[in-house]
Amino acid sequence: MPLLANENGETLGRLRAQVAYAHERSPAFRSRVDATFGARGSWAVADFASMVPAVSKESLIAAQESDPPFGGMLCVDSRELGRIYHTAGSLYIGFTDGDIARAEGNLAREWARLGVGKSDVADITSTYHGAYAGTILDGSFRQAGATVIPGGPGNSDLRLKVMRDLGVTVLQAFTTYAETLAAQRLERESDRRTSLRLLIIGGELRTTDAKRRLSEAWDGAVVIENYGTAEVGVVALGCEVGAGMHLLDDAVIEIVDPETGQTRDPEAGGEIVATELWRRGQPFVRFRTGDITEGVDFRPCPCGRLSPRLGRILGRNSDLLRVRGVFVRPKIIFDALKDAGFAAPAQIVVDRPVTEDRLTIRLEGDASLTEARPAIASLVRATIGLSAAIEIVDCGALNGKPETADLRDLR
Repeated sequence: MPLLANENGETLGRLRAQVAYAHERSPAFRSRVDATFGARGSWAVADFASMVPAVSKESLIAAQESDPPFGGMLCVDSRELGRIYHTAGSLYIGFTDGDIARAEGNLAREWARLGVGKSDVADITSTYHGAYAGTILDGSFRQAGATVIPGGPGNSDLRLKVMRDLGVTVLQAFTTYAETLAAQRLERESDRRTSLRLLIIGGELRTTDAKRRLSEAWDGAVVIENYGTAEVGVVALGCEVGAGMHLLDDAVIEIVDPETGQTRDPEAGGEIVATELWRRGQPFVRFRTGDITEGVDFRPCPCGRLSPRLGRILGRNSDLLRVRGVFVRPKIIFDALKDAGFAAPAQIVVDRPVTEDRLTIRLEGDASLTEARPAIASLVRATIGLSAAIEIVDCGALNGKPETADLRDLR
């Protein structure tokens, strides 16, 4: 049974070097593995999982909260960092200038493989503030030769005009936003003309049929799905055939049992554990993503590439919610409500009535709390950066109901 989904001799050598680097320089990593790793310089791949305990996003956030700001995770002096990103939670992630260049270069090669070049105009809809995606995607598409529009999220009317006026050929968007744009475009004759040929999606759950419908809505544009996290970046990217997402060379992937954390046959599916091999500032080794895949396909792809392919993402194995492409930690919403004096029982509900995720906060209360709905909505938006509908329900109505309810139809 293979331990690593994309192991080979060169990758294993880089993995050993990265583990040794993190052990030498990161106090947090050293503390995490010393009981099992010690001073070992050489080890077999079969030892990796038992030697390095996996770590979750929640535990990393807790470590940074107890030892701010980086929780002992940095492998360089903080003055060597070129950028510091932060994720929902918040988890601070430091990149050296070399890390940034490497991340952008890795993706630029993949875009070039997909035919992106100087004739392309790429519109980036990921956020450019705080999170990893916007700036890294921007730099990678420019390295591939494309002209980049740093659009950021939202403002669909303006985006459709920009796409039409500037002849956008490549659109990067979370799946639900790409669907929303397509629906609005088809409603208006003035926006139906498009030059789009390549649509880069990711971050949300979709079936093959849903991706086919999305391609049809964009007049046959090739839909390329990617998988990654804010911590380890993009680790898998689809091809024109669409038969899964090819695992990239700069990370190793394990599949573990979501309940026990024990490694399992990657073809059987389970939770994705990722280790990136290139980062100097703040390496992530055996990071439990919380994402569940249907498995890894080791057969050669019809596109001709031999790299294993990550199957569809089926869901998550944690209390983190992903809403409109953004991770939401329910606890920080509940804590913000409590700190602001709204200590009533509350429930977070996520559903998808049409094509876009809808976030609703339900609180038990009376007429006085109903009057505070605008203030509560503003508080939630300030806390997580997303708008939410606020519903006030009768006292006792939430008794026995879970604090979070994910009602999305994954179609």
